[in-house]
Amino acid sequence: MLRSAEDSKPGIPEVYALKKCLGKLGKRGACDPDAQAIGWCSKFCAICGRCGFAAAAREVSMQLKLTKRNVDGILAIECNGRIVFGEESALLREQVKQAIAEGQKRIVLNLAEVNYIDSGGLGTLVALHTTALSAGATIKLANLTKRVGDLLQVTKLLTVFDVRNSEYDALESFRKEAAA
Repeated sequence: MLRSAEDSKPGIPEVYALKKCLGKLGKRGACDPDAQAIGWCSKFCAICGRCGFAAAAREVSMQLKLTKRNVDGILAIECNGRIVFGEESALLREQVKQAIAEGQKRIVLNLAEVNYIDSGGLGTLVALHTTALSAGATIKLANLTKRVGDLLQVTKLLTVFDVRNSEYDALESFRKEAAA
């Protein structure tokens, strides 16, 4: 029986699968952290939790939680988890598009608790930015982790998004724009 990456003591099948897993990657061992940070390694192994080359893959439930708050007419969405292709990015897309359809013009995405974004997640963020602009709305990103900030820098998307150091800074920038 294969165990999840959270289990502390692997049995014989797990050790065999881990050796097979690491063997597929050659001398480097598990995936390069930089490749993982920018979404080049998006498969996850039930044994090492990283590379995805083991025989049995761990089933993963939705790993993105959204908390919406309205602060002075500004929608603040706190994202917690991973923004990846599939249900996670679809959930974010639905929530933001629904808010825009309901007339919300100012949106802050707080990414302080986002630990991973893959190419599908990046595509979702870009599509939401484009949707917001065409509807006369604005989306600001706040509280980027180092990993997410590096990803946006490598992909040159920092020049596309309005990024703020904190949710408070993003909310204040909306307030100042409204006062001007």
